[in-house]
Amino acid sequence: MRSVWSRDLLPEAVMKKILKVVGIVAVAFAALGAGIFALVFALTGGAVDASEEFLAPIGEERFEEAYSSAAVALRSQPDLLRFEEVVRTIGLTGYQSVSWSYREIANNQASLEGSVTTVDGGTIPLSMRLVNEEGEWRVLGFETEFAGASITRASGDRGVVPNDDDTGRLVFQSMLSFSGALQRRDFAPFHGTISQLWQAQITPQELLAAFQSLIDNGVDLSNLRGLAPLFDQPPYIDGDNVLNASGYYDSEPYRVDFEVRYLYESPSWKLLGISVFAENGPEA
Repeated sequence: MRSVWSRDLLPEAVMKKILKVVGIVAVAFAALGAGIFALVFALTGGAVDASEEFLAPIGEERFEEAYSSAAVALRSQPDLLRFEEVVRTIGLTGYQSVSWSYREIANNQASLEGSVTTVDGGTIPLSMRLVNEEGEWRVLGFETEFAGASITRASGDRGVVPNDDDTGRLVFQSMLSFSGALQRRDFAPFHGTISQLWQAQITPQELLAAFQSLIDNGVDLSNLRGLAPLFDQPPYIDGDNVLNASGYYDSEPYRVDFEVRYLYESPSWKLLGISVFAENGPEA
């Protein structure tokens, strides 16, 4: 026997109640969707304002003003002349307004996608990334569909992978500074050696808290002095132009494993992240 649900089988009063409930649920979902939409716009509002403040001077060919307002990581790669060359190639000197059709924010970075309207009525598709540095949104990179017309952090010919010896020296200096911070229980000097991008994201006190477990477990890295790091794979530069290296020190009384990341900030590679694991201490 087949069961059938039909409006015709229900009393009119019951049907009205059902329709009323359905209507309330529909309104609730519509309100929820509108709320989420409004929240996204509210969270990305600062990044949108920063993008417009970055593009407006370019439209008036005040390139140095726009360049100086960009994120540290972007300015560490292309010089002002290269920056001007790219924005001219893209056509941003004709900037009149921008409309972002897609907005996303994750941690301290924002992604925007949309199009620029130019003074002659044309449009230029544009994607932009921004980073929050010390409470201010700054442009980290931008690109368009036009071939060869983009600027992203750590772009250009600086992204050549250092050889093992050069990377080994980078790791040695980082581990030496890190070891000193653990011994002194003070990460202020170490903080001064890391990349400006990482400095903008973390304080010396937060670094101390992040590695407190190593201090509590008495991890001593002073025995690494004079030892060369052994890489478990060749160092490489990833899609974000970040130099990655991992390996270990065959040290006594325990082996020390590490993972490090570096960002090129002219004129040298600077530490962007570090992970250390010692046999008698937890990973940090």
